[in-house]
Amino acid sequence: DLLEKLNEKQFIIPEVFIGKVIADILVVNGDIHIYEIKSKSDSLSRLENQIIRYKECANKVTVVVDEKFVSKLESLPFMENVGIMYVDKKYKLHELKVANYSTIYKSGYFAYWAPIELRETLRGFPGWYKLSTYEANLKLEEILTEDEIRRLTLFRLREKYIYEFIKRKELIKSKNYE
Repeated sequence: DLLEKLNEKQFIIPEVFIGKVIADILVVNGDIHIYEIKSKSDSLSRLENQIIRYKECANKVTVVVDEKFVSKLESLPFMENVGIMYVDKKYKLHELKVANYSTIYKSGYFAYWAPIELRETLRGFPGWYKLSTYEANLKLEEILTEDEIRRLTLFRLREKYIYEFIKRKELIKSKNYE
């Protein structure tokens, strides 16, 4: 369903490591939308930490769950502004609540960067290769605007994952699920 709604500037990335958590699906389309999936056999024990992290580094966050979790999710305070979709017994997908848009701040974008990418971006600055990840992060926050960091992050995500996305899309369209 997500694949049918995408244009050539959009792409989907499964299983993206963001700090100490892994986002199940990342949809990049000028903004970043994270989908966290909890099946019937999953637990919600880690969900709060996941959602807190996702909100720092995504414009939208949606949780896709088995219908057994819906009543629990609606009352959790950390679910504020988070979209909720659920799958019923017939495996039909329903949208219960639309995710609200929020701004990602500079530091949130750096969650998608590898430490070496932070330093390499500063190539040409004196002592760039000696900088720690933290120092490189601070330097980039100092010299780049929020929009420049956003555009650079989206470019890097596309550069890093676009070929994998295209291949997955081709395999799904040809129903080659192996």
